[in-house]
Amino acid sequence: MKRQRQGVPTSTPTLTAAQVAQAEASSDSIIRSLLPLIPTANSGASQFSFTTTAPVNIQQGTVNFSQIFSDTNRLNVYCAIQQDARDEPLATDGNSFPNEGDQRNGRRQLISLNETWVIGPTMVNEARLGGNRIHIVFDPDNTDNPAAFGINNGVSGPIGLPQITVARAFTFGGNSGFPQGRGDTTAVASDALSWVHGNHTIKFGGEERRANTDNFSATPGTFTFPSITAFLADRATGFTTTPSNRTNRSYANALGPFVIGIPRAFFYDKTTPPGAKEPRGAFNGAALANLALAPPPPETTREVLTGAAKGHKTPTVSRGKSRYDAVLRWKDSPADDLAGYAIVIRSSTAPFWEQQTFVGKATEYTLPGLSIDDIVFGVKAIDAEGHESLVAPWIAPPYALKKIETADQEGK
Repeated sequence: MKRQRQGVPTSTPTLTAAQVAQAEASSDSIIRSLLPLIPTANSGASQFSFTTTAPVNIQQGTVNFSQIFSDTNRLNVYCAIQQDARDEPLATDGNSFPNEGDQRNGRRQLISLNETWVIGPTMVNEARLGGNRIHIVFDPDNTDNPAAFGINNGVSGPIGLPQITVARAFTFGGNSGFPQGRGDTTAVASDALSWVHGNHTIKFGGEERRANTDNFSATPGTFTFPSITAFLADRATGFTTTPSNRTNRSYANALGPFVIGIPRAFFYDKTTPPGAKEPRGAFNGAALANLALAPPPPETTREVLTGAAKGHKTPTVSRGKSRYDAVLRWKDSPADDLAGYAIVIRSSTAPFWEQQTFVGKATEYTLPGLSIDDIVFGVKAIDAEGHESLVAPWIAPPYALKKIETADQEGK
């Protein structure tokens, strides 16, 4: 077995030997107590060089169970769980020295139950129960108590030192804005009855949804010094502090019936008319013509150029700078009379698109406060006459199968 771990070379300014001596001789006890957190120069007179890593450990598993009770009744249960632990490098949090990044631990759980009952040749009932939970905590690497260093900023717990910025030099201490975390739980129950009548499929039923969100956020604050000279003299030009933990909890309940009529655009009727020996097929030509007039759907993936996944496609969706948003990007649809694009979203347990937002001709859109872990997103192109393309979802396409060559024990 072979294990490899890589580091990224990093270099940052630090104190010179003379400045260290000045700090050691300072009459300010706070400056003396902070000095051990500042590494001594090991490259030139005032540079500190080191390597930083950002390991990610992910464990995940799925279980899928199906039970066929009869030709007309089937039950399916699906469960998925993922647990990840990430060590973010110090650059992510804007710090300069080792052991000043953060740790992000997340757990995601999904369970769904689907019962299908074929009532008759033209009627099918589907009952669904689903639950989704995500819990993520961001903890700083530095969890010192500011009071132990003589820093009286209103924070008296071990959540980290204030993030101290020395202009044109370095930033060290704790992480402003951490620790923080969130826990989102969504439960859904729905029932839908589909009825084929003539050239239409009519689906009606109802859905009940309950969402619970818990958030917390604390911060050790910040201190800003205009120069190393001002830092050694303990003369800051700015500071921020929030001595209390900020928490919020919100609940949302939704209940609503629905009735949807779907033209039989994509149904292929294979019937045998009286007197015919072979079955004949028929398509809904009007609906297919309407789809043919629609612009091509946008492209929501890009090709990976480096790494183990090189050559594969990956969705162009990210969490944004806040880590709590959904940033969606797509490539233009090659339509001459394009009116714009519409973003559609639904929860991972919902059978239909639930919301639609027209965004014009933009090719990037941010949905604030929406998690890309438990929401499904899609985009469609719309031309000037209102023809809509098929929805292009942000999902990773399956990898192409590769031929694996094997050799016998003699190497042939």
